[in-house]
Amino acid sequence: SPALSGSLRLFSHAMNAVRALARRYNHYNGKMPILVQAMTAGGIASAGDLICQTTEGRRLRWWPAGAGASDGDEAEGEQGYDWMRVGRLAAFRLFLFGPYYSMWLRTLHRYVVLPKKWQTVSAQIMLDQFIMAPPALSSFFMFMSMAEGNSIDDSVSRTRQTLWPTVQVNWCFWIPVQAVTFGIVPKGLQVGFVSLVQVGWNAWLSGVNNTARIAATKESARLKADKEEEQQQTKTAKFEGKK
Repeated sequence: SPALSGSLRLFSHAMNAVRALARRYNHYNGKMPILVQAMTAGGIASAGDLICQTTEGRRLRWWPAGAGASDGDEAEGEQGYDWMRVGRLAAFRLFLFGPYYSMWLRTLHRYVVLPKKWQTVSAQIMLDQFIMAPPALSSFFMFMSMAEGNSIDDSVSRTRQTLWPTVQVNWCFWIPVQAVTFGIVPKGLQVGFVSLVQVGWNAWLSGVNNTARIAATKESARLKADKEEEQQQTKTAKFEGKK
């Protein structure tokens, strides 16, 4: 039928476009692997955070918070996407994790080579998850906290509170994924594949960081209120003592 024929032509054009993009990606990935893989990591990190914010009930809007919204929007408490939050996560992946992980994979493939493939893959997974992952997650929480304007001490405190639970989930999720990465995916596409999987992972990780940020904000407000109450009580006691 004409409708089916048109659908098949549209599908064929779409597949040709995907293949052309893949060829272009592989071309530049071969010439500038660290740059391309860093940009891939940054872009996909942004997508992951937007997914996370969408699940939190945020939506796209074209006005700043508190300006231009209808009364109904304000009444429902709807929030637009936090683009600064997206930018912080993208910056971490683009400038730190992307280049670092690209060089890390190149190092693994160059130096971790054992007689049998399963031995090589197993060793690469162990090094990736038990040597690389904990410092990478620590740097993520430290970077995100400091980029939000927190002090080093507050950032260290957040990292300590969130690192171990996150690492446990990381191992359950990433060990199977990395078995596919090192065992099946071609070397030149591994950062791209990992970054694609990280769309979901970044969505979850962004949620973990945002939960920690909200908890830290509430704790800071509580401590500030307690300090102000203590100061007020001291002033009251001094005033009564003068009487």
